[in-house]
Amino acid sequence: MKKCLPVTALVLALAAGALILLNVRLDRTKTPINQRAEHAWGDAAAADSLTLHTVLTYGDKLFWDTDYRVAAGEESTRFTFRPQGLRVQEGGVTLADDTWYITQLCRTERGSFVTEDLLDNDTDRTRNVHVKTAFACYALYLTPSGGEETTVISTTDRTQCVAFDKIRIPIGDEDQLEEYVFQRGRDDHGFQYTFLRQETRSRAFSLGGQGHVLVTLGFAADAPVRADWAPEGFGLWDVPVKREGSDYTGGWSNGRPDVSGTRLVYPLDIEKQRVTALERAADGSVLLVTAEDDRFVLRVLDGETCALRQELVLGQAEQTIWSNQYQEATDYGEVWIRQEEDFTLVTLNDKELLVLQEEAGNWRIVLRSPLMELRYRYDEQDGMQWEWKEAGAPDESGGTYTGYAYSLREYGILGGLAAVFRDGKLALALRTQYSDAVLLEIYEDGGMRYGAEMGNDLNGSWISDRYQMSYPWTGSAIQLTWGE
Repeated sequence: MKKCLPVTALVLALAAGALILLNVRLDRTKTPINQRAEHAWGDAAAADSLTLHTVLTYGDKLFWDTDYRVAAGEESTRFTFRPQGLRVQEGGVTLADDTWYITQLCRTERGSFVTEDLLDNDTDRTRNVHVKTAFACYALYLTPSGGEETTVISTTDRTQCVAFDKIRIPIGDEDQLEEYVFQRGRDDHGFQYTFLRQETRSRAFSLGGQGHVLVTLGFAADAPVRADWAPEGFGLWDVPVKREGSDYTGGWSNGRPDVSGTRLVYPLDIEKQRVTALERAADGSVLLVTAEDDRFVLRVLDGETCALRQELVLGQAEQTIWSNQYQEATDYGEVWIRQEEDFTLVTLNDKELLVLQEEAGNWRIVLRSPLMELRYRYDEQDGMQWEWKEAGAPDESGGTYTGYAYSLREYGILGGLAAVFRDGKLALALRTQYSDAVLLEIYEDGGMRYGAEMGNDLNGSWISDRYQMSYPWTGSAIQLTWGE
């Protein structure tokens, strides 16, 4: 036994030495980030004391943590190899908010509008159906998930939906859908639907809470809305949600709306006030934005009672042409709200950027600027051309710009974005379509002061399978901090 101990020690020493040698060889092969500002516009001094922190991973095993001091152009990178991958720290048990949406389910009891003669045909068939032949009004339900368009040709199990009768939306004479009937087997058919046209388009808004949910609808600018659609009044409804069980660990709500207790907590003029945004502020207040008299108006409501605290005009409500291959109609521009710890970020019409701050219960606009975007297009003589332009601005030929654009207008402010605001300056870092590139923008009141695409050397030829390079799916892969 004693003779084995020296041999064992020698083996362990050799193994440790081999591990150290392999680690040194691996360390020598690591690729630096070499972060740099590309397609820069403006004065980098506007980014003084700003640090951009990014985390990139290759195959969830190799990690590059980089701090880039923007104004100085200096970086420091920590390279790590984690064979176990990125571990997610599990949190405790949390109770999810109850979130339900007003949804128009356009569906017959048998799930289809087709007639028996179509079913008797052995070939696949497509036809247009006037919805009014089956319904007088769209059936409204509260459903646990929603989208931009409230009308759904649904195969949803209706036991998962709760009828909502506070508003009735008539079906237009020309409302049509396309029904495609296909063979799945002998005497078995499948159905697929696509709306061709709908006279009254709307969008569902929901704000979840513990034991209740706020719901409303936002109608399109050209929707022929009438007051008698909501005989008991229209606006923001509070619907109690009864829990089914005592424990819940996040995810979908395990409650069910009790529509018998529905209350209209903040009334609106259904014909003149079109809801365009509904969010909750950091202090619990409800932020309700409507389009009225060609203006976007923010109403700050009490988080408990929905009593009005303040009204604030945000800006011009532009009307735009909405279209797809089936229909062309008029709608209001988008309003997006993102709540940060000490400020609120708002975009209007995909063209204008606002920063709101609250102090002693008073909300005010502290920054307003045109939204900028980095555009490119290919020119046969000069190659790839890059330029910074105001979002939505026409190109030199006078038409709408046809090249691709990197901006909040394309990617939105609700995901993949880092934002910090200090001393009147707003810094934004936005992930672009490339997994290793970040769009950096710095705004002050009145306009953008600096913009650049932050590139690096990780897109070299040594990476043959580029899809493996990405930001981690969890955690803060992009962060911004202002130094002292």
